[in-house]
Amino acid sequence: MVNVFGSRSLRRLLFFCIMSWKGLQKAVSRLPHQIMSKKGDVTRDPEYMELEKQFKLLSQNAQRLQTDAETYRDGVAAMLNHQASFSEYLSILYQPLDAELEDGVVRRRNNQTSAKAVQAVQDYATIMSYSRDEIMPCLDVIDAHIVSRLIEFREILKTVDKTMIKRNHKMLDYDRFRTNLAKLKGKAEKTISEEKQIYKLESQLDIATQDYEYLNGIIKEELPRIIQLRTSLVDPMFQEFYFLQCQIYGMLLARMQEVISTNGLHFETLTMGVEEGFNERLNKFNARTELEESGLLKQGGRAWLGASAAKSSKLPLKERAQIRREENAKAAASSSGMGGYGSDSPPPPAYGTNQSHEVVDSTPYQADSKQSNSYTNNAYSPPQTGSPGRTYVRALYDYNAQAEGDLTFAKDDLIEVIQKTADVNDWWTGSLNGATGVFPGNYVTEA
Repeated sequence: MVNVFGSRSLRRLLFFCIMSWKGLQKAVSRLPHQIMSKKGDVTRDPEYMELEKQFKLLSQNAQRLQTDAETYRDGVAAMLNHQASFSEYLSILYQPLDAELEDGVVRRRNNQTSAKAVQAVQDYATIMSYSRDEIMPCLDVIDAHIVSRLIEFREILKTVDKTMIKRNHKMLDYDRFRTNLAKLKGKAEKTISEEKQIYKLESQLDIATQDYEYLNGIIKEELPRIIQLRTSLVDPMFQEFYFLQCQIYGMLLARMQEVISTNGLHFETLTMGVEEGFNERLNKFNARTELEESGLLKQGGRAWLGASAAKSSKLPLKERAQIRREENAKAAASSSGMGGYGSDSPPPPAYGTNQSHEVVDSTPYQADSKQSNSYTNNAYSPPQTGSPGRTYVRALYDYNAQAEGDLTFAKDDLIEVIQKTADVNDWWTGSLNGATGVFPGNYVTEA
């Protein structure tokens, strides 16, 4: 016959069930006394009640301290990961937005991020990687010396709490047997069964009294020592946690300062006051003004819908945009009398040039719908393919080559157009004095 109780796990399960059943029986037997007993019949020990109050407060604070230590540890780890991700996304945002086109087609050059901005981002990414490698060991120390000690301390408190719960149960038994015995002894006439019950209750009361007094006495004797010993645990743990925090913040500060010191030209306003630095950057480049002047934002990306009602609404979007540019150019020409260009107007920025010392150089002329200034919306006829003769344009401003392959010219120079597009906000190819190169289309007008 197979011994079904031979397995250790089965024996443990059976023991647990038996103990649980016994505990349930005891709880049921105590329930009537808890319901029917009066406050005057309950044993009260003021000294123990005060210790119990302090113990519960100690347990609650230990749990909160452990939770906060774990939250701090996880928060610093998350911060380091977010900083690394932040530097990664910054590097992506600072990448140039060049597009590879087919051979023989002029590539539109967008504004390039300044070299010092790119270098600052690269240094920041490197520093964040170093910071994470340096600080992670500190988090391991927090876990080993702070969190683990608090977990052990709470386990000790749980053991004490179990003893206190057992003491309270023994107190209920003591009160229950004492009350029942007093009721039976108070009867004038007793039956034989009641006499036997009195004898049984006296025996039970004697055992309950011994158990209660033992547990109550040992708790009142030992619990104050345990509560007082908490400082022996908390003091060194608090000091270590303080120094670890100082170490973490110090390493972060040193690494951040390293980024600033090696890229001082890029972070040029950090030595200024807040208001002074803000005004300095605002004077160099006002992003709000650029956004407010953007036709794309003004009209929700539908600038072409403002074309004349006389034009067919069924025209392609590209032709609608061309019509809008022609109308803007005519309106500007009629208001200024100079074809839309004032004699004192500064030249529009060429594509690919740095506008300021900002972290990210602006690109205000990347698309037709992004500008509403009259001098950037002059109409140009589409390239006339197959027509005899040469096409010339006249320079409206001086332009110095910003990169290799650019064409340098002065105001009023006559430039031969080799290749151009219908978009004045693009780079065209031309020739002047035997030199060939590209130039911004919004720097010239039809000759």
